[in-house]
Amino acid sequence: MKNFKLLNLLILFVSFNIIAQEPVELTDDEIRTNEINELLELVKKNKSIYLNEDNQRLNVFINRVAERKALLADAKRKLENEKKRNISLEASLRRMKKHLLILKKSLK
Repeated sequence: MKNFKLLNLLILFVSFNIIAQEPVELTDDEIRTNEINELLELVKKNKSIYLNEDNQRLNVFINRVAERKALLADAKRKLENEKKRNISLEASLRRMKKHLLILKKSLK
C-alpha cells in the first residue's frame, strides 16, 4: 500500500512537471522544415496510393485489350467460316440451277 501511495505521488509530481513546462517555441525555419517534412510524407503516401491505382487501371486495360483481341480473332474465324460456307452454298446453287434446267428441258 505504501508503494502504491509513493507511485501515485511520483505520477502526480511528473504530471505537474510536464504541465508546468513552458511550451517550446519553434523558429520560422523549424516550422518550415516541419511543414516541408509533413508535406513530403503526404506526397510519399499519395504516391504509393496513386501508383497502386494506376497499376490496377493498367491491369484492367491490358485485360480488356486481351479480351478484345480474342473477340477479334473469334470474329475473323467466324467470318472465314462464313466465307467458306458461302462459297459452298453458291456452288450448290449453281448445281441446282443446272439440274433445274435439265429437268425443264426434259419436261418439254
